Amino acid sequence: MLTNRFLQIAVRIDIENRRADKNHGIISGFTLCFSEGYAVNGIFDMIAIISAESTSSLDEVLDQIGDTTGVEKTVSSIILSTKIEK
Repeated sequence: MLTNRFLQIAVRIDIENRRADKNHGIISGFTLCFSEGYAVNGIFDMIAIISAESTSSLDEVLDQIGDTTGVEKTVSSIILSTKIEK
């Protein structure tokens, strides 16, 4: 759920060689901003939901993820609002 206090982004992460054992290590160092992580099928291997109090914090985390060994590519989207919640 999106709160007014935090900005959130969804980051799709492509990991080299699609090794499942690397997935946890890719995002484990970002616990201060990391909200949720999912293994997914398709072009990307993971989707991480990242929360932060500022765009500069989000930018820093994205740079760290992109610079992580094993990450080939990321695509991120800012979460603007919650449309459906159950």
